[in-house]
Amino acid sequence: MSTENSATNGASFPRVSADDYGYAPQEVDAFIARARKSFASNETGPEAMTAEDIRSATFEPAKGGYDAAEVDEALDRLEQAFAGREESTVAVATVPPSQTAAARMDDDDVAAAPPAVTELPDDGEPLDFSDLVRGRLDRPRGERFRAPSNPGAMSYNRDDVDALCDRLVLNPRALDTQALRDVTFRVTRGDEGYEEAQVDAFLERVIQEIDGQL
Repeated sequence: MSTENSATNGASFPRVSADDYGYAPQEVDAFIARARKSFASNETGPEAMTAEDIRSATFEPAKGGYDAAEVDEALDRLEQAFAGREESTVAVATVPPSQTAAARMDDDDVAAAPPAVTELPDDGEPLDFSDLVRGRLDRPRGERFRAPSNPGAMSYNRDDVDALCDRLVLNPRALDTQALRDVTFRVTRGDEGYEEAQVDAFLERVIQEIDGQL
């Protein structure tokens, strides 16, 4: 699938070629603008946008639309920002007033601990996945990717995709980049599965990160 740089026509993301399907630009622009406004204004209450809202966002397919991989990366970054703020809010609200400075120092030490690394599938050398990849792999089964916006659209079987993600977390040595390129999933329809474009873009990102550290 080819892409065309959209910087010259004022679009927010690169577009796919006119014959390929991407995300509907107007829907994406409106959602991103709303998310950024919500984050900047620190909205609260039932109308406030949350990390879950971003995680579950769907967009209609459109020929010549925005490149799904580019949009998904931006959504991942937004979701992480919202999740981080939500976690901070919960942490502040639940810290007992009597907590000592020593206890807070222990918490800081834990927070500063280096992230776990994943072994490289080929030779066992450590591979440190990016926060974007690690954040998606760490999500619960059934929630790692969004469902298609079109209920009749083809989608990837959730159990198959989650099983692959679990292997990347627990036993990455069993998979090399060629295996990831050749992987296939059972197909279902609509919200019974994961959106194909998002899963494909994620796997391509994983392959690029592995190849970049060989």
